[in-house]
Amino acid sequence: LTERFNQTLLRNVCKLIDDDKNTWDLKIETVLMGYRSSRQETTKQSPYYVLFQKQICAYLLIAK
Repeated sequence: LTERFNQTLLRNVCKLIDDDKNTWDLKIETVLMGYRSSRQETTKQSPYYVLFQKQICAYLLIAK
């Protein structure tokens, strides 16, 4: 489970960084928010929903 998450995280960070590989740390929050708000195949719910029993506020996604 952890290895799969790490692969997903790496793949998505690589999509967001530009030629400057030193900016990955500026993009990590955006990638994690996307992961936490995405519906997962096994649970059919987002990790945020599983943890808090409510949908993530769209305003939080836009504010970042």
